[in-house]
Amino acid sequence: MVLGFHDAEEFAPIIGWELYQVTLDKYHVMFWFENGLQLLNIAHAFSHTSQDHLVSYMYEIHGDNKRIEIDRMLREKVVDVVVRSPRRLAIIFRNGDELIVHDDPNAQSWWFTPVQNPADPEWASQWGMSDIDPE
Repeated sequence: MVLGFHDAEEFAPIIGWELYQVTLDKYHVMFWFENGLQLLNIAHAFSHTSQDHLVSYMYEIHGDNKRIEIDRMLREKVVDVVVRSPRRLAIIFRNGDELIVHDDPNAQSWWFTPVQNPADPEWASQWGMSDIDPE
């Protein structure tokens, strides 16, 4: 069972994170925060809307919508997280742009995870979250 989005407070640990890099492969778009030590992996879809609405698109991992214009959010800090609906989580950046994570109720579609840090072995115990019910 997939959880969806319910309480923005669950995502409060990402407030203050800076978007460092974005990488794409065939099955995921990876948003790297905190100099590459925190990962938001998206396996379904996301939207990006700029504060001035000049940029507004949805990127689908397994669909036809493949436009991507991420540079506006790079090196910007997260200032807020808002649950727009049970299937949409808005990550709001300092410049007002929003990255909206789309949840797929039928499959694992997103997860936050800390990345192994050889300089700090305890780092892997940092906050993480996924859309898969642990039960």
